[in-house]
Amino acid sequence: MYMLRQHKISILQKKIEHLNNTALPFVMLFHIQNLELLQDVLSVEEQRLMERFLHPYEQQRRFVSFALRRLVLSWIHKQSPQTLNFKSNAYGRPFLPSVKDDFNISHSGDWIAFLYSPSFHLYGTCGVDVQEHGCTFDDAMMHFCLSEEEKACNEHLHTKDRFALFAQKEAASKALGLGLHLPFHQLVPKPLQKKNACVFVTSFIDLLPSYSLSVAFTKGNPTSVSCLIFHSSSKNETYENIFMHQGAYSTSYQVESTSLLNSF
Repeated sequence: MYMLRQHKISILQKKIEHLNNTALPFVMLFHIQNLELLQDVLSVEEQRLMERFLHPYEQQRRFVSFALRRLVLSWIHKQSPQTLNFKSNAYGRPFLPSVKDDFNISHSGDWIAFLYSPSFHLYGTCGVDVQEHGCTFDDAMMHFCLSEEEKACNEHLHTKDRFALFAQKEAASKALGLGLHLPFHQLVPKPLQKKNACVFVTSFIDLLPSYSLSVAFTKGNPTSVSCLIFHSSSKNETYENIFMHQGAYSTSYQVESTSLLNSF
């Protein structure tokens, strides 16, 4: 069992190192059933934080989120996972101080999405959101997510497309460092190359059945973003690399009100 675990970790590490060598952003989708690969990497503070989540499934997702970012970034920065010193901004967004790269993480259903951006200078801060199409997109979510103009244009959108739009906006807001603190209806779409657009979003189409995935960058769209899918062991250990121009589309957003941005 130990040898199999080490073999899987070695495969994952080689994939991550290969993607990092491209000097382009990449996103990894990691199935929650692989959590046994992530043992013994959490800090003492993160272990204590885990105790706050009473529901076992939520504990699992949080554990994978914390451990995955620590493990992947340890490979990229070539240091022990436990020595990474994460900080958070005023809105709870984690980051590593004194580095020139950025990362973001999201979880929904059985999947954890980890986005890595190798250059703050080129791409700014980044955000990722994965959304399972598993609940009703009700009026309250519509009010939070869509501006009045968007509501008129998207009244008859299929549920899947509504979740895709929600994923775009959450990725954008996370890239801005605000997350759910920014009402998404204040994010309004702008032409992709418009100079005053404050965040650029690319969405994957049908990458996972019944899920939407979007990535966002505050300084412009990368030429491509690789995607690594690390399936559960029941999927015969399938690993895939999919590039952004295959089944993806891009847009950009600007924040209508700058009050939150000015406080960030």
